[in-house]
Amino acid sequence: MDVEMGSRRSKGLSTLEKCLICLFVAMTGTCIGLVVVYFVEKNDSSTHAEGLDSGCGSPQELSGESGTFTSFNYPSSYDNGKSCTWQITVDPDKVIQLWFEEFSLEETQLCTSDFITLRDSLGIIGKYCGYTKPKPLVSLTNYLTVYFDTNDRKTDQGFKAHYKALAPELAPEIAGAGGFLQGDQGDLMTPGFPEQNYQNGALYQWRITVPEGERVRLTFTSFDLVPEICGDFVHVYDGHMAGSSLISKCCGGTMPKPMESSGNTMVVRFKTDNSMTSKGFTATYTKSSLPPVVTPTPPSSTPRPTHTSQTPPHTSQTPPPSTTSGGDGPVILKGRKGVIHSLGFPNPYPAHLKSSWKISVPKGFLVKLQITDMAITGEIGQCKEDKLVISDKYSTLGTHCGYLLPPVVVSATDTISVIFQSDGRLTDRGFSARWEAVYPEDIAEIQGCGIYSKEQTGVIKSQNWPMNYKANTECMWNIALPLWKKITLTFTHFDLEAKDFLSSKCFDNIMVYDINSVTNALIQTHGPFCGTKLPPTIQTKGSRLVIRFHADLFTESKGFRAYWSTNSSLPAPTEPPVQPNPWDSIPIGGVSI
Repeated sequence: MDVEMGSRRSKGLSTLEKCLICLFVAMTGTCIGLVVVYFVEKNDSSTHAEGLDSGCGSPQELSGESGTFTSFNYPSSYDNGKSCTWQITVDPDKVIQLWFEEFSLEETQLCTSDFITLRDSLGIIGKYCGYTKPKPLVSLTNYLTVYFDTNDRKTDQGFKAHYKALAPELAPEIAGAGGFLQGDQGDLMTPGFPEQNYQNGALYQWRITVPEGERVRLTFTSFDLVPEICGDFVHVYDGHMAGSSLISKCCGGTMPKPMESSGNTMVVRFKTDNSMTSKGFTATYTKSSLPPVVTPTPPSSTPRPTHTSQTPPHTSQTPPPSTTSGGDGPVILKGRKGVIHSLGFPNPYPAHLKSSWKISVPKGFLVKLQITDMAITGEIGQCKEDKLVISDKYSTLGTHCGYLLPPVVVSATDTISVIFQSDGRLTDRGFSARWEAVYPEDIAEIQGCGIYSKEQTGVIKSQNWPMNYKANTECMWNIALPLWKKITLTFTHFDLEAKDFLSSKCFDNIMVYDINSVTNALIQTHGPFCGTKLPPTIQTKGSRLVIRFHADLFTESKGFRAYWSTNSSLPAPTEPPVQPNPWDSIPIGGVSI
């Protein structure tokens, strides 16, 4: 019996066992194959992403009449440690318009982390970072290079950019000024001069050509740029071709001397930063064989420009900003701009200190205050004895400590107060801040939100609405109407961070101030409002309404939308639909965007 059983076992595996073994081997092979395919495709896609299509493996050549390019991974966050290049070339008789549809890079003061660099044949046009889209620009030639460099730390969404070939004569219409100037003589000036200040973040370029055999002579007839650190400047180049030398860099309020090219072309490039502005300049060019242009004698006083910039007009005779550390008693400061700082800054401030400043600017202006450096003992949001308190006539605008710089604040009147105090324990560097007089019309430009309006109806909404508002934000809406008008404020949507459970404080909140426009006296305060409950409709007794929105560093929410009107019986104002993007209809390689 045992012999028979042994002979049966030696016959081998059954059919079922063989099938199971074959199935196992097939499944194992399939899995290995899938893994191999996955890594091969991932490697190919990575190579493709960093190849010609992304500009990151090697420079991407863009030579069509128009096109679009983005940061790698867009709209997802770009990677760290990359260096990408796009070289744009169009027909020789055309120039290039470049426009950013989306722009969100790591923000640093000097754009040293993640940044876009634009270069043409003469050199670097500009360097850009942060969250403010660069203004549309037009090149002087048919060639433009875009560089995108990232460091090894923070990332963001990136950018989406478009370019288009243009006829040179269209450049002034798009850029706001500049273009190609030809002939024996002509004039160039910043837009709106002298009634309006030039814009922040602007780039204006003029290419000047006089007859062959002549040279270009450029004479400035008026020159008034912001004098501080040459953030706004004029570059004058000896020609328009690659390798043309820089004749002069001009800034401040001193009139440049006449300058002359070595050939029959010259380029004038005017670039401004995003801080302050001034009146600008005018200049005349002539061919060298014509008599020199006589520069007029500057008048003793200049007309006040319209309210189009963050900074009131000034001349080159403006004294430097005053600087004060407060001292033992209240310091009264009057003027157009200045600097304040804690006693001993940047060395540690003394213990048991209480310093105060009251800053006043000319009537009709508001006070902009920007903390430029801060190191105050304490925890953000929980300041105790060491703190910096900023307030205007109607409310406290912020209580600060710690090391993170607070947002820029703007007063609701022509005065602002600052108090700095310390206890008898630990101290740190303290703070430094700049103040300046600004026009009410510039609230939105300064803070990135808010508005100044004299309209009888309008809409207000939180930044990024209907997306979440930004953290660490201060916004002000200033509505000023004729004396006999009363204002009704109605909220239609409201979603802010909820009231803190332990302290019952509204860390993100709306405050509404009903103000007498004749005396600027506060009639009534409404708020603070937070959470998701819709605030009640507010009917003013005065004809001026100030609405302030404060967001701290932590929780963000959707925000709010409201409208004001002088006639509550009228239907709520509507907003125009979002305009279609003109770039969407531009064909690229036979395919529309």
